[in-house]
Amino acid sequence: MGGAAALALTGLRARRGRALLMAGGVAAAGLMLGVALTLVLALTNGFSRAADRADLPTVTARFALHDRADVDRRVAALPGVEARTYRTEFTGVRLFGPGGRRLDRGVLEITDAGPRRGYAIVAGHEPDAGGSQVAIEQGLARSWGLRVGDTLGVSRLGRLRVAGIVLAPDNVAFPLVSTARVYVSAAGIHRRFRGDLPVNVALLWAAPGAREDVLLGQSRVAAFGLRDLSFVTRDGVQVILGQAAGILTALIAAFAGVALALAGVLLAAGANADVLRRMPSIGVRRAVGMPTRMVVATHALEAALVAAPAAAAGIALGALLAHGPAARLLATLNQLPPTAATMTLLLAAAWLVATGLVCGGAALPALRAARRRPATTLRGGAELHPRRAPAR
Repeated sequence: MGGAAALALTGLRARRGRALLMAGGVAAAGLMLGVALTLVLALTNGFSRAADRADLPTVTARFALHDRADVDRRVAALPGVEARTYRTEFTGVRLFGPGGRRLDRGVLEITDAGPRRGYAIVAGHEPDAGGSQVAIEQGLARSWGLRVGDTLGVSRLGRLRVAGIVLAPDNVAFPLVSTARVYVSAAGIHRRFRGDLPVNVALLWAAPGAREDVLLGQSRVAAFGLRDLSFVTRDGVQVILGQAAGILTALIAAFAGVALALAGVLLAAGANADVLRRMPSIGVRRAVGMPTRMVVATHALEAALVAAPAAAAGIALGALLAHGPAARLLATLNQLPPTAATMTLLLAAAWLVATGLVCGGAALPALRAARRRPATTLRGGAELHPRRAPAR
């Protein structure tokens, strides 16, 4: 192996220009590979990651405003419910932001305190029970340039301080939808207006082992008498969001898949073409008695020495270029990207695959050439046959 490494280094020094050209091609293919892989990983299971982070409920029931105690009595009688919470939801709420911004289609969510809320705080904290704080969805914060500590006008509640930024994966973010959601504490509303509010949203989490379809059927029976009743399950939310953004994600995923295939073809074809150009040198080495395995190892090492750093640089640059757009797309869809550890592991695997493709693309034609007769390889691999005399 030491002799093959020395020959590989000597060959690279003798063909610096061609080695740099090959490195540029590998880096370009690695760039395509990094971009495509980053987009595919970002769009794969983005909803599941966000739903797990937000602890999305198994079943969400919406109905006309109803007495909280009566709703809780109905829900408490359901078997298979591990946790429950309630909201009071008002639509058509006016929101007033900095710079004269105004939105007449805000959604005010008055939420109960508790560890399970159906959304996740990605910056700041929950609104306190004083009634002077609000949490806003990340789409509104991004569009209006709001941060934790800024103020937001919320209809009759007046100016409230932004306490937190919310990730709610049960819908896409503002302004992809025309409504923007803000969240305040039910305890704060009770303190400010001196009265209990009716509720019109119930969030239910199924116990481990409980069937979602059974819980949904029992909820329909228990909710008899509630007006304007509608149910949506966690799987139903995923289907609805898939219909809303399915064409966009499908086009991006298809582009990424084509780019992955094209990158693989370019990597293998480039290495193969480089070996085919050097067929006479392979014939010389075989003619002087170099073993076949030494010839193959030399070409594979040359390809690895060029491909390993070039593929690493290309994949890293592609991942960096695609990270920002992918993150913004996922934020618009209220989804989450994979963790940095997962991305690093998969990009490292892609680097190994890219390097292996280049090495394989160099080793296989070198093996085929080394197994031929040296005279044939010296002629560039062409087999010459004696001409037969024409038949009389």
